[in-house]
Amino acid sequence: QPGALQTPIMLFPNPGGSELHIRFDHTTSLQVRVLDAFGRVHHRQSIEASPARLNLEVLEQQLYFVEFTDEAGKKAVRTWMKGE
Repeated sequence: QPGALQTPIMLFPNPGGSELHIRFDHTTSLQVRVLDAFGRVHHRQSIEASPARLNLEVLEQQLYFVEFTDEAGKKAVRTWMKGE
């Protein structure tokens, strides 16, 4: 069991619109998945450096869970609300 990813991760703006900006203090790349409340994956992307930007224009306005996984399998989850 890899455990929890301990690096600080900041999502902004939150609530946001078509783009989600991510700042993180981590030396390796992170895999990002954006999931809805039912666990359906709506977006996946690898981010290599901070700050990073995700284009989420096609997503509906609702609450999402943004899951981050590092190369060791450690995970962190943040919530993000897509608004206007």
